[in-house]
Amino acid sequence: MENLNTINSALKAVSLVRSATLDTLKFMANTYQSSKDVEAEMDPNKNNSYMGELSSLSNVLETRVRELETACTLLYPTLSSINLANTELIAQDPNYEKTTWYPDMVISYRWLSNTQEYSTLAFQALQTKFSKRNSRYRQRTSNRVIQNHNLNNHSIDIFIGQLQRSFDTMPIEVVRPFGVFTVLKIVLDRTLRAVIVLRGLVIEWVLVKSFEENFEKLTSNNLAKISERNPYATNFIDLIQDDTMDIWKPSRYKVFRTITDHCNAAILHFYAPFQMDSAIKYFLQWLRSYSTLFSAVCRKCDSRLLNDMPPTWHDFRTHEPYHFECRPY
Repeated sequence: MENLNTINSALKAVSLVRSATLDTLKFMANTYQSSKDVEAEMDPNKNNSYMGELSSLSNVLETRVRELETACTLLYPTLSSINLANTELIAQDPNYEKTTWYPDMVISYRWLSNTQEYSTLAFQALQTKFSKRNSRYRQRTSNRVIQNHNLNNHSIDIFIGQLQRSFDTMPIEVVRPFGVFTVLKIVLDRTLRAVIVLRGLVIEWVLVKSFEENFEKLTSNNLAKISERNPYATNFIDLIQDDTMDIWKPSRYKVFRTITDHCNAAILHFYAPFQMDSAIKYFLQWLRSYSTLFSAVCRKCDSRLLNDMPPTWHDFRTHEPYHFECRPY
């Protein structure tokens, strides 16, 4: 505590020295005259008063300097030393002037100080923007109708009916072979067949097969039905009417197995938890672009086949066909 009082008195002495020095320099600057004025006014009384005032200011400055020296002699180092860590080793180097440690430390200190200052300003700016975004988000969510994943079957049927009117060229059939989950059976222009498994209005799984394939399990009852209807039938389309479905067995054609992989990647792209109805619409619009699977050419190489495969990859935004090797990144 005593050392703090001594430091305060020393700082006051420094301020008094600076004030006395400033007064002396101002007096000398204000009394400066040009050579013509000095020759015109050669009054000895004025010269004596000037020298006397300058002498008094010098004496005051000298007194303030002595007071500062006295205050500095009363200062003593604090008992608790400052922990300088590894920087204490710099003083042990006899050739410290030849090294760049100290300038590098000064540059690092300035850089850290600027970083701290800029980070503080950035935090304040981001905090202001974050509060604005939160207020806008509250306004949007207050007006938004929150949809639940556990929708009843009646609501789902009404929504699928609206989709059917929008996609009149793509028949959509709603079945529930598993009781809880809704399955959409889609036929696309004699090109492919697809099943979409929904949990509420969220797409869980997509399986694509050729137009000649089906999704029913080949049980003994189904085989008996087929033989009764057409003993020479090789195409099982619309012959199996059993309630059981196989939504996991992939197509026997590589083209449609590849499209299945693309469809399951697309459901992640179009996933929107707060706009589930829009996600299904966008996905069906993208799936409808496969109606020209075997007739469209690749937008990049301008050919229909590459490695014996048609353009199986369609852009998620423009729906343009590409070969998987030609797709844009």
